[in-house]
Amino acid sequence: MRTTRWLLLLALPLASFACASAPAAPPIVDVTGTWTGTWICTGFGAGEAWATLRQSGAKVTGDLRFNGEIDLNPGGPVEGTIEGNVLTFHWATRDATGLGQFTVKGEDMSGSTQLQERLQFNLARAK
Repeated sequence: MRTTRWLLLLALPLASFACASAPAAPPIVDVTGTWTGTWICTGFGAGEAWATLRQSGAKVTGDLRFNGEIDLNPGGPVEGTIEGNVLTFHWATRDATGLGQFTVKGEDMSGSTQLQERLQFNLARAK
């Protein structure tokens, strides 16, 4: 009985440690600046896109805008974080809010956002 209690006392802290989440990967990119490119939404439309972003540590704020076939909803502010080379953000447009995730590779960034529909973006850092 005593042996069982000791095993339980040792097992509980170990189980708690095993369940702990790994720390977030530090940013390895800086997305500060202006980005331009395109967006597409299959069956809905396509057009030009641009973002102006500011990064402080892992925190990113700014705007993601687009035009084309849905000019009546031109985009809006973003707020998110960078882990490694992945930007994950919340995005608010005039008509909806949603999530987005872009992967940064050098001077290019691509990914998607989910508002009412999934929009695919391909952006390059403006020179």
